[in-house]
Amino acid sequence: MGYDPAVHHRRSIRLDIYDYRTPGLYFVTICTQDRALIFGDIVNQLSVLNAAGLMVTSWWKRLPEKFPGVLLEEFVLMPNHFHALLGLTRFPEAGRSGKAARPLRKVEPPPLSQVVRWFKAVTTRAYFRGVHRVGWPAMRDRLWQRNYFEHILRTPSAAHRIATYILENPQHWARDVENPCAVERVPDPIHQIAATDR
Repeated sequence: MGYDPAVHHRRSIRLDIYDYRTPGLYFVTICTQDRALIFGDIVNQLSVLNAAGLMVTSWWKRLPEKFPGVLLEEFVLMPNHFHALLGLTRFPEAGRSGKAARPLRKVEPPPLSQVVRWFKAVTTRAYFRGVHRVGWPAMRDRLWQRNYFEHILRTPSAAHRIATYILENPQHWARDVENPCAVERVPDPIHQIAATDR
């Protein structure tokens, strides 16, 4: 079937009027293409990562090196998806050598989309190197799904509940909505938390 804008148009899930470089705390979920189970397994309710999973988490931990305005909070990599709390903050501009001392202005953090796009790009390149060099499972033309889920956290109680959800995610894998092998799926509590975070 050819391109049909009525069928293939991808609507953005971002808020139209929100500036996603606004300092604050964000919850992000990124899923593998086709929900492929490629980053490890859940053993005794713990996420046990394979080499590909360790590669992904190592790049996540390097985000503040690439983007000084990024602060990493709780995160968990599951067999086929990634949950994380991510802070964006203004940061002092780099000092200039040879210039007289002067107050440093605060630089705006990068947009959330830029951070996620870079993370997906570097992990995709590294993953496909692993496919060719050490035989990681091949993927259908990409590592991650095109989009990602995000939620702007507006209250400390919502941040606490999301952090708890992230840390406890491996314990609920058997009923996780992202688990293609789940016998019984429970509704994702993230949308309930988002609905009450006003």
